[in-house]
Amino acid sequence: MAAVALPSGVAFSSGRAGVRSSSSSSRAVATRRAVPAPAASAVVRRRRLVAAALVLSALLAGSWLLGILGGGPLTASGATSHLQVQLVSERTYVVAPGDTLWSIARSVQPTGDVRPVVDALAAELHGRPLQPGQTLRLP
Repeated sequence: MAAVALPSGVAFSSGRAGVRSSSSSSRAVATRRAVPAPAASAVVRRRRLVAAALVLSALLAGSWLLGILGGGPLTASGATSHLQVQLVSERTYVVAPGDTLWSIARSVQPTGDVRPVVDALAAELHGRPLQPGQTLRLP
């Protein structure tokens, strides 16, 4: 008789397949052939994949819905899209003929020491001379 390797959990009986004979009695007892269950790690992995697929599909559906309702991320409405935005704290000065850094600083700060303002304006110019029509950001 040849040896046969069987997977774990599968019963084999001598005699007819599926029937086990008892040595104490002559009656035949039917045996249930066990179907090997999938490994627990495979079941857990499959459940995680299904859960990840559901979460991903919910996120995609939500972003699609928000895209339809909102018109896209951080977009302005059609009526105000042509307006230029200027910061409230940003002030500019257009250089006129005959202006100096000291006269511009005095117009920005009428009282007190203007040397810090002159230094800030000079730093913005990077050593270049003033040109009429040039726009300066004021500190």
